[in-house]
Amino acid sequence: MAASETHRAVGREVLGDGYAGQLGYAGEHELLRMAEVCGMAPGRTVLDLGCGTGGVASWWARRTSARVIGVDCSGTALRIGAADESRDARAAFVAADATALPLAASSLDGIVSLDGFGLDFARLAREARRLLRGGGRVALLISLPAGGAGPALEALAAAGLAECFVEDQMEPAAALMSRWREAYRRAASGHIAEVGERVHRGIVDEIDELLVGYREGTTERVLIGATRLQAARSARVAR
Repeated sequence: MAASETHRAVGREVLGDGYAGQLGYAGEHELLRMAEVCGMAPGRTVLDLGCGTGGVASWWARRTSARVIGVDCSGTALRIGAADESRDARAAFVAADATALPLAASSLDGIVSLDGFGLDFARLAREARRLLRGGGRVALLISLPAGGAGPALEALAAAGLAECFVEDQMEPAAALMSRWREAYRRAASGHIAEVGERVHRGIVDEIDELLVGYREGTTERVLIGATRLQAARSARVAR
């Protein structure tokens, strides 16, 4: 998929300036909202958890001037991304497991995860508590089974994070994913020639399933946020 010229053409058609080589479906509006929630800005260090080939991490670094550290368990994905000569110098990448991140405590100002399917929210929350400086923020954009945002918020709060919230993103996600589906269908012959019919069909079926889930209310698309309180404020809350 990462080597598919047709996928890149579809991505540019659907997302315009928001296309950064991503294999997921989020566009510029979603990426900028995540950056806002996370507090990406010059001089801040942010972790992109499950960064894939790193295109979005580089996009964030370029758009916000933050230092973005992309982490993914796939060394193959990171090697593909390393060949991208347009990668922003403020983005760095590490192959690691999300449950054992090789980063120092209190070393981050933010953590983002875009479509981190299969995330263990309890472990993520504990790592966020360990890694974030006071005032650091979490921003997760993800599709979950209906009601799944509640346990995620509970896990973040149980780990000591505060100001936890969830935003419904289903309407913009459905509109955007409908455009992805139609663009893939128009480009089907070229895409199948590059990635094979099984992969192409799998992507289109996945989009169809998500759209049905959004429409029937069995799947929710949400932005989840939380904050690591300053130490002094945490002490006051505890009292």
